[in-house]
Amino acid sequence: MSKPLKFSLIFAAGVLALLVLLALVMRHFVSADAVRPRLEAVVSETLGLDLRVEGPMRFTIFSPLVLTLEDAHLDDEDAEIASVKKARVAVALGPLLQGKIRIKEVVLVQPQIAFERDQEGKFPFTDPRDAQEHQPALTLAKLTVSEGSLIFTDKKLGQTLEAVDCNLNLRDLHLPAVENSSDPRRYPSFTADLACAEFRHDDFGVADLSGALVADGATLDITEFTVQAFGSQGTGSLQGDFTGAVPRFQAEFSLPQFDVDRFFQTLASEQVAEGRMDFSATLSAQGDTRDALRRSLEGQISLRGTDLTLHGTDLDREFAQFEAVQSFNLVDLGALFFVGPFGMVVTKGYEFASIFYRTEGSTAIRTLVSEWEVEEGVTRAKDVAMATSQYRVALQGGVDLAHERFDDLTVALVDAEGCAIVEQKIVGTFDEPEMRKPHFLTTLARPALELLKRGLTLFPGVECEVFYDGSVAAPN
Repeated sequence: MSKPLKFSLIFAAGVLALLVLLALVMRHFVSADAVRPRLEAVVSETLGLDLRVEGPMRFTIFSPLVLTLEDAHLDDEDAEIASVKKARVAVALGPLLQGKIRIKEVVLVQPQIAFERDQEGKFPFTDPRDAQEHQPALTLAKLTVSEGSLIFTDKKLGQTLEAVDCNLNLRDLHLPAVENSSDPRRYPSFTADLACAEFRHDDFGVADLSGALVADGATLDITEFTVQAFGSQGTGSLQGDFTGAVPRFQAEFSLPQFDVDRFFQTLASEQVAEGRMDFSATLSAQGDTRDALRRSLEGQISLRGTDLTLHGTDLDREFAQFEAVQSFNLVDLGALFFVGPFGMVVTKGYEFASIFYRTEGSTAIRTLVSEWEVEEGVTRAKDVAMATSQYRVALQGGVDLAHERFDDLTVALVDAEGCAIVEQKIVGTFDEPEMRKPHFLTTLARPALELLKRGLTLFPGVECEVFYDGSVAAPN
């Protein structure tokens, strides 16, 4: 055996023996019970929360130094913020011998997190007394989370988010230091992959959510975003920019050929409709409050479908009897236009969905188009109409989401030229909408109805103010 090789083996054996001796000494003199109070004190002081480790703790001294603990809890003054079934923290041994802490890996098994942001935008683990104090930089090579769950209540925005059975693989986390700054914001950098079995935003839920996250200082990009909703796979992306005085957001999302029946199951217990529709949206907003985000909302929203069936009512029969019996409000049809782009957010003061609970007949909807433009929080109808086998209905006006008002919203029955035969308006707030009486521009006598069914105009040789000139064609 050569001398260099022999020397290397002796040196390696010596280092190994030293590490074994160090492990035995640490096991004898530094028990988990001795370290537990100090660990709890340090974490509690750093986060402003109380750490309780109720399960066993173990050390592995070989490089890296590994601390494993079980059944740990973080509490604020009022309630538990987080718990974890098992946690593993690996710390680089070399820097530790020099008095520096460099965390290499954190593994969390079944963490449960529930916290809120208050009306002032503060989190329970943010201590305002530390705003002017030095906060050192933090680096973490890898964070792995398995079977985690999160409930976040944002009182400032009035929203609740819940994620269930989530797996996270985060890499190269860097959180910069803060040196006595009056603005203690610390924007992280990292890359990550996230997947959750279920995700809920207030009363709306989806399944199999996944995406790739990249944070680069004060920007965040979520790409390769997919989700299962209403029997379809949606795809999208989200960008957040926090470099300015207020955060800015840009989002794109599409849900092709979703099941209409599954969607309406979230609104009604009985079957309402059948068929499939395409939904897409491109939106941007800026602000740090819900009102500010609504006021700045810009973009486009689209809902399209063909060969749909509406159960519980025969709209063609309703239209034929409309002037005589006055038993049907055109604005009831607004529910069909609102449901896709806006959900039922604009219908809380009026039971638009009453059309869904009728029990006689059905309607074949040949085409439904709901295209909207959004500017400064106001959505305006760009091309909004639907056609049954015999009639065509269109919508004009806007919905002011920022101030929760209807902006001269009008629904009309139109002829082949797009001229309004009868129209009805809704104005006022979402809470207290005012339904105007239907306004007839011509008498819906039988000859007029026959003209409509044949796709002809009711104003031959007479110029009319065109109410609708969009993509939904008149019945043939």
